[in-house]
Amino acid sequence: MKRKNRTKKSSRPDFVSAFFGLILRIVKVILPAVVLAAVFFLSFQGVRHYLFADDFFKLVSVHTVTNGILPSEAISRIAGISLGDNVLAIDLEQVTKKLESDPRISEAVLTRILPNQVSIAIKERREFLRVKLPGKDEVLVMDEDGFLFGPADPGSRLPVFEDFRPQGMNLFIHDRYQDRRMLRMIFQIRAMIAREPIFQEKKIQFIKIDSSKRIQIGLQGGFEIRVSEDFAEELKKLDALRPLLEKDMGTFEYLDLRFQDVVARKKQENKNKGRLRR
Repeated sequence: MKRKNRTKKSSRPDFVSAFFGLILRIVKVILPAVVLAAVFFLSFQGVRHYLFADDFFKLVSVHTVTNGILPSEAISRIAGISLGDNVLAIDLEQVTKKLESDPRISEAVLTRILPNQVSIAIKERREFLRVKLPGKDEVLVMDEDGFLFGPADPGSRLPVFEDFRPQGMNLFIHDRYQDRRMLRMIFQIRAMIAREPIFQEKKIQFIKIDSSKRIQIGLQGGFEIRVSEDFAEELKKLDALRPLLEKDMGTFEYLDLRFQDVVARKKQENKNKGRLRR
């Protein structure tokens, strides 16, 4: 009896066929999406080119709003925007960052007004103090948040602030004074002095704090008030001294309000130094 010689059929052709069939099905699914995306992209580029080249969207005016003194021309120059620019091509985020990088500007809001206008609203930093940096002759301007923005004008009448504490040297970093608490104290001191009737005609010329945390407040006419960090309570002592100060304030060099009995020193003779009882 003859045995039939059976040969085993190879499965390779079936695998290849199935693989190419899968590829074909994938192509049929993806190809329309790819074609559609390409058409959309080319159409978008065409429309974009048309819009950016259209005179209808050329910038004709820039509206500026500020709480300070920067002129419109300076604001536009800082922003890098010029009349004739395409309004749609202006990168609002980048222009805003450019404006806020200027040390005089605290906050900027840029708005596109179609078809051909831009609005820029900025909040300028307000000059609060002149600052003499520790160990330097340079005098800078500082705002209420402690930001330093450029040399002080020689004719400025802002009070000069100096921090003589040991840590004072390290508090002026990254173009900002870091002691927020001290800034709040200075703000409060200035407000309280401004409200005091006997000082109405005298501007603060300097504010200094030394290593003992003594705060010196220099007024016009060479008169000085010395307080501590408890200045709010200490300045209340001026109520009882008002009649004397109204009459003879010009004769005093300073009043030290840090003690229970106010220490006073006359300008003419140091021997007249004494204590004024409230």
